[in-house]
Amino acid sequence: MFKTHVNPRDITDKFLDIMQATTADTTERLEQVVDREDYRDAFVKLTRNLSPTGRSYDRVRIYSYDNPKEVILSADARTYTNEYIAALMPTAEEAERDTIIGVLRALDLDRDWLEVEVKGRHQRITGLEDAVDDIIGPLVNREVRVTFLRSGRKLKYLDIEEA
Repeated sequence: MFKTHVNPRDITDKFLDIMQATTADTTERLEQVVDREDYRDAFVKLTRNLSPTGRSYDRVRIYSYDNPKEVILSADARTYTNEYIAALMPTAEEAERDTIIGVLRALDLDRDWLEVEVKGRHQRITGLEDAVDDIIGPLVNREVRVTFLRSGRKLKYLDIEEA
C-alpha cells in the first residue's frame, strides 16, 4: 500500500489559512484557499459557530504553539460569516423565508429532519441534505435560530446557529 507522509505543520498552516479566509472581508480570498464550494460553506459555518457572540467573551485566539500564524475571532467574524451564509441561501420571496428561535430537541440526519421546541410546541424542519453533523450535533438541547423556507405546512432547512 502506498503511504504519503503529511507534515503536521502543513496541516496547521492550511487550517489557519482557512480560518483566516473565512473571516476575511472578501469571498475571493476564501475561494482561493478552499476551491470546493461545499467545503467553503462548511468551513464558514464552523467558523461562525466558533466565533464569539460577545455575551460570554469578546475574542477567541486560535494558534499552534509551534507556528507563528494565529487567528483572532471576534463578533465581527460572526457578522461576516452570517452575511456570507445569507448570500448562499436560495433566493425566494421574503414572505417564504422565516426564522424560529427555540431549543433543538431532536435530529435525524439519516431521515433528513430536526425538531425545535418553541413555546412547548415542536416544529419539524426537513431538507438537511447538505447539513454537516459537526455543526448541528453540538447544538442539541441548546437555544438555536433556524432559518428555513415555508411552503404551505412544510418547512425546508436553510441554516442553524446558536441563538
